[in-house]
Amino acid sequence: ERAKSPPELLPEAYFTDITASQEASPPILDLRRISGKLLRLSEIAVERDPQVELRIKNDETGLLSAYNLAGGFFNLASEISPYANNFQMLAKDRLYYNLFATAAKTAFRTSFGIWAQNLTVADKLKLGIPLTNDERALDAELGVSKSVEKGILPLPLEQQIEREYRSQLISEETHGRTMAVTATSQIVETIYPKAGQFLVLTKIAATPGSADNNIRISISRDND
Repeated sequence: ERAKSPPELLPEAYFTDITASQEASPPILDLRRISGKLLRLSEIAVERDPQVELRIKNDETGLLSAYNLAGGFFNLASEISPYANNFQMLAKDRLYYNLFATAAKTAFRTSFGIWAQNLTVADKLKLGIPLTNDERALDAELGVSKSVEKGILPLPLEQQIEREYRSQLISEETHGRTMAVTATSQIVETIYPKAGQFLVLTKIAATPGSADNNIRISISRDND
């Protein structure tokens, strides 16, 4: 519901407490009955800890236990980008992400992104999802299934982004702010597009804080 202009990346970051020999409660992410969208869990970053496991389920599959130890990931605090861990988990029905610990953890950090994109006829054919009558007619008219068989469709996410956004790019800007954060909400910046244009926020970064700081970043757009 938060994805207004797919394909779109929705960022999330959490501090969570984990009881020994249990998963974090409530779950960090548990999306069920996904309808009309394809979701990709991506850009996962987590503290490096051999006592913590990543629990990921996408539809009927998930992250294999041989690869889910947080100790095998790049540390959030290292000079190496934590997103070097990057992999994507595609879901059309359910997407679940949580953390399990063999020992109790307090304010354990993780961040991730969710790519949301509209479910196309080509996507449905590729994933074996039944088509509606209108979609079957569209397939017959345009030969979508033949393009899927040849590997032409569906387009990779990067090409979708290129067509939706990069082809219309006028300029890119980098903005920076140094400010003292207080216990009241503060506006870092408000940007308005020019007439006939739209803005795309592509990246955001901040000085790392701690759970005690309770610093929260809010991003609003249009009528959010």
